[in-house]
Amino acid sequence: MKIENWLGEDNQIGIDIWNKKYCYENETFDAWLDRVSAGNEDIREMMIQKKFLFGGRILANRGLNTKGIKVTLSNCYVVE
Repeated sequence: MKIENWLGEDNQIGIDIWNKKYCYENETFDAWLDRVSAGNEDIREMMIQKKFLFGGRILANRGLNTKGIKVTLSNCYVVE
């Protein structure tokens, strides 16, 4: 799957944001899904179906620590 398929080919703003904020070093959308889901197929599938997404910082940074990059996964939380 490509980011254009997931966000929609006409969603240039969304595609640009994904490329600038969430994609690491030109990784493919599938590689990004694998990194952010940490190989968990259930999470990956929920992300593809847009039933679940982590917060933005997690979408950008999860899995990068395995590449020796210091990251934080802290984000804003709302508890209802």
